[in-house]
Amino acid sequence: MKHRYLLIAVAMLFASSATAGEIRPVPKDLPKVERKGETVVKETWDWADAMIPVAKKFTGKQGQIILIGDSLTYANQSTRWAWSVPGNRKGGYTEEDKTILRWSHAYEQNKDTNGWYLAKVDKPSGRSETAASGIRTDQYLKGGFHGLPSLANILKKYNPQIVFILLGANDVSARRKPDDVLKNMNTIMEMVLNNNSVPVLTTQPPMRGKRHERVKEVNERYLGLAAARKIPIIDLYGEFVSRQPKGAWDRTLVGRDGVHWTHKLASGPPTEENLKNCGYLLRCYITVQKLKEVKANVIDKAVPAK
Repeated sequence: MKHRYLLIAVAMLFASSATAGEIRPVPKDLPKVERKGETVVKETWDWADAMIPVAKKFTGKQGQIILIGDSLTYANQSTRWAWSVPGNRKGGYTEEDKTILRWSHAYEQNKDTNGWYLAKVDKPSGRSETAASGIRTDQYLKGGFHGLPSLANILKKYNPQIVFILLGANDVSARRKPDDVLKNMNTIMEMVLNNNSVPVLTTQPPMRGKRHERVKEVNERYLGLAAARKIPIIDLYGEFVSRQPKGAWDRTLVGRDGVHWTHKLASGPPTEENLKNCGYLLRCYITVQKLKEVKANVIDKAVPAK
């Protein structure tokens, strides 16, 4: 019996240290973030000022990012335009693209410092180091799905400066209640903030059929949570539907199965025509551009260049 109590105490201590702070509940009466038609939602909240104090507490390696997610992130083509930059002569990179990719260690091939690589690298059982096929938000928190470590252990291992979050597609497919998904996402963002990392929340892109309405319900809650917490967002849903309106995203940005994205142009270049016809290229390109924005408005102000 004494051993049992000791194990429970150790488990409680680990859970406390893993979250490294209080997990605030979902705020009551989330602000409603309006989407006007098939447009990209932009933050009306001052996320930069809110995130600078978080970034000032960060003590890890500059430029360490990770991308956490499901099979939309665990895919060779998901971050290909970013991690293949040294050998991708047709990638169409600007000098600003190259600078931010070098800062985020994309040039460091097959290393734990390269979050672009960590997202797509093949591990046993259908996962990478930071993403797993079929995983839901609650399973990501718990860990063990396809052998993926818990969020707490992933944060501890990589200690990222910025965390890009794209989770919820499998919650939608499993018909989980949107408020339950919201609760899990709130915990995910709280744990990232408690690690002194800057979270960037990505909305769910459109899905074919009845799942599309559930996607919009989840996104409404995600946007409200981001506004309440003053978190930067990537409105991937808006990026898809604004480029291919009136359902034209189906079979141009979203592939045959109605969930996963088109990939033939994933290496770039990111021309407007290619961004309208390759879901994986669009997601990666938009993420790189958001990384520039977060670095300029948060990281650089929190840690002035020497």
